[in-house]
Amino acid sequence: FQAEDGIRDVERSRGLGDVYKRQGIRSHFSLIIVDQPTGSRTILWDRDANLRYTEEALLSRRRQVTEGRLLHLDAHDLENSIRIAGWAKQAGMLTVIDIDKSEEGVERLLSRIDFAIVSLSFLEQFSGSDDWEMGLRRTAEVARGFLAVTRGEEGASVFRNGEIYTFPACKIEPVDTTGAGDVFHGAFIYALFRNYSVANCMRFANAAGALSCTRLGARGGIPELDEVKALAAKMT
Repeated sequence: FQAEDGIRDVERSRGLGDVYKRQGIRSHFSLIIVDQPTGSRTILWDRDANLRYTEEALLSRRRQVTEGRLLHLDAHDLENSIRIAGWAKQAGMLTVIDIDKSEEGVERLLSRIDFAIVSLSFLEQFSGSDDWEMGLRRTAEVARGFLAVTRGEEGASVFRNGEIYTFPACKIEPVDTTGAGDVFHGAFIYALFRNYSVANCMRFANAAGALSCTRLGARGGIPELDEVKALAAKMT
């Protein structure tokens, strides 16, 4: 939610817990175009600048932000993401980020992240290099926690202790890649909480992301846990 004059005019939606609505502000809008032969997608989107939290509004939700064990961010609202990542660290929470776009000041956010899983496009923008390995090494100078990059059909790679480790993608017939990155991150977080090894976290996330591409739709593509476990087991 967002209110230019703070939180006075925010109306709490019935039955939606901590979800708020505000008249006169557009919701985030996305149009997704899927290429049928390859399953690749293009997203056309628009995000109303008024969806950003005011400082007052954000402060009023600090308890809700910090009462969990992990905070997952996408950096759409950079300044507020930096702020709440700091709150999370103070509260002893883990922080995870899924980020596609580099912008001025993003290094301040990356420095507060425990698990940064970025896209190829982010590496290129942030590092100024189209060599993804070089981009990963340059990004690691700022993101000093766990750092990985998702590389689509090439799998995912992790930078750890000065070395790069690659985990191959599963071989599938893609139908729709929409939401694959979100599923990958969700699966990684699940595996993290199950105390999987780094390698098994990556295999599990790769399996989940791959399965999500075999059916149409972002939410419709979310696989069942047993499916993911079965495919991940074949990758060890």
